[in-house]
Formats: sequence, structure tokens, C-alpha cells
Amino acid sequence: REDQKLADAKEETYKQDIFDSGALIALRRGDYVTAEKLWTKIIDKYPSKPGPFKYRGVMRAKQAYDLSFQFHPEFLIGAVDDFNKAEARVANGKILPAVLLKEIYIERAKAYDDLGRFQEAVDDYTRVLSLEEDNAEALVRRAQVYGRWGKWPESLRLLAEAEKVSSSPDIRVKRALVAYELGNKREALQALIQLARQNPKNAEVFVAITAVYWLDPNEDTQDLAEGFWKKAVAIQPRVQDVNWIHARYRWPPSLYTGIRKFLGGSGPQDADPTPLNLQLKAV
Repeated sequence: REDQKLADAKEETYKQDIFDSGALIALRRGDYVTAEKLWTKIIDKYPSKPGPFKYRGVMRAKQAYDLSFQFHPEFLIGAVDDFNKAEARVANGKILPAVLLKEIYIERAKAYDDLGRFQEAVDDYTRVLSLEEDNAEALVRRAQVYGRWGKWPESLRLLAEAEKVSSSPDIRVKRALVAYELGNKREALQALIQLARQNPKNAEVFVAITAVYWLDPNEDTQDLAEGFWKKAVAIQPRVQDVNWIHARYRWPPSLYTGIRKFLGGSGPQDADPTPLNLQLKAV
């Protein structure tokens, strides 16, 4: 009993030290450079705890793309190293192992994805699903990895699985985009128009419809493209920056090409499934 009291007291001291460090405040503020330094200090004091390694990994990953979308892979490489160390230390923490492991696997998979290490990303999302089979985030992200890998039929199949566990319109949007990439253009456009009616504040839907209409060889559809574009900009002005679209939405190649042409050909020339880091080096 005395041993348990001592362990509980140490855990409370650990939590208080994290709070007093200001690391969580820096994280919420979006000051990832400062947050990384503060988590490093916590790691120096508590080297056996998994949480600080996970959080420092997230802070490093957040710095992989700067405001001009230039890619800095060294941050993701450092993040993966931190996630590996966090995974190795999970047994020492008070948090339920499954909960923390899911967080670590998702964050590490995202880093692997951006590094173009697609198989490792898929493996980590699969690990999440072995712990929680209806984890919608893991299902959707794994599907997107397969898309960037160029395996579009598998991506579409996995998005259909994700729809069974989540009613999020974002999943339906992604499924329509993959359907378009596979050549089901009429079906994709019908789905996107229906989604636009049901979700009038979803900018991605309106941008996607703009791209579809702009790629249509029928000149009459260009006026329709302009109309949907105006609605998209009214919802989210940042869509006017093709680099923002590229990094934010990570579309299949066809539709990215369409919106790039609509915006005058600026931005990275290549789209998925080429790894994002290779695409953004030329921005």
C-alpha cells in the first residue's frame, strides 16, 4: 500500500511538472518550436515516460512543412524516432496501453505517409485497427495512403468500409474523388453535387466540382465551374492558393490537375501518388 501511495505521488508530480512547463500551452498556441524544446526538458527529467516522446514527435512533425509549403524531412525523421521510443515505453505509463498505442501508431503512420514510406504507414494503421476495428480515422487514412501509393481500387474499397462505421460527409467526398480517378466520372459528379446540396459549407466539395467541370471538354461547363468556384472561395478563401489545396486536400492526380489548370497552371506540377515531400520541394 505504501508503495502504491509513493507511485501515485510520483505520477501527480509528473503531471504537475508537465503543466508547469508550459508545453501544453505552447502546443495549443501553435508554437511548435517552443513546445518541442519544452517537451525535450520533460524527457530529460522523465526519460522512461512514453507521453513526452509522443508529444515531442507530434511537435516535430508539425514543423515538417513551413508556411510556404517547403518540406523539411528531418523533422519527420526525428518524429518517427520519438514515436518509436514512445512505443517502447508504453508499459511504463499510467495511460491504458491500447489508448496510447493507437495515438502513437496514427501519428507515426502520418509521418511515414509524408515520407513516402507507404507500406510502413499502412502497417501502423492496420495496428490501430487491430486494437479498434471500427476506428474511422485509421480506415480513412489507410485508404488515402493506398491512393497515394497508386492503388486506387483498394483505396475505394477501404473508403467504403469506412462509410460503414462513420457518416462523415468527408468520407463520401473522398470516395467520390477516388471514383473519379478510376474513371467513374458521371457517378462521381452526381455524388459531389448531392454532397454540395447536403453540405453547403464544405469548401472541398465545391472546389472538386469546379475541377470536374473545368476538365469537361464541353465549353458550357466552364461557366458552371466558375459558379461553383465563387461559392468555394466564399466558404474558404484559402482555396485560391493551389499550394494550400495541394497540401490540405491531397487529391488524386486527375482532379488536382483540373484545379491547377483552372487556377492558371501554378503550383506543383505533379500530384499524388508521388510522395508529398517530393512534390513540395519545387514549390
